[in-house]
Amino acid sequence: MRIFAKRRSELLLELLLCAVAAAALWVLAGRLDGTLPEMQALFVAATLLFGGGLVRLVLQVIPVLSFRCPRCTLLFHAATELPRARPVLGLRACAHCGLPVPGPDSPQV
Repeated sequence: MRIFAKRRSELLLELLLCAVAAAALWVLAGRLDGTLPEMQALFVAATLLFGGGLVRLVLQVIPVLSFRCPRCTLLFHAATELPRARPVLGLRACAHCGLPVPGPDSPQV
């Protein structure tokens, strides 16, 4: 569970950084009109790097969302009831049985 908790917190940080990078690229895209070709090429390179980062992020999201709870063996983040039938990364416990994710200050077992 500790590895899962670490992976999940890293993923949330990367999601935040990805959102900031996307916003920065959006702002820069609006200012590229009439700039030097070197700056435009640099922007294209940064956009390609961002795309590679998105692919890496998706590859990290898949194991986190497909993690099965050790107690009830159902998907940890997937609620099965119809009103909540979607993955939720912000959960601090299993969507089914309530098994909590250990925090950084909890004692190691």
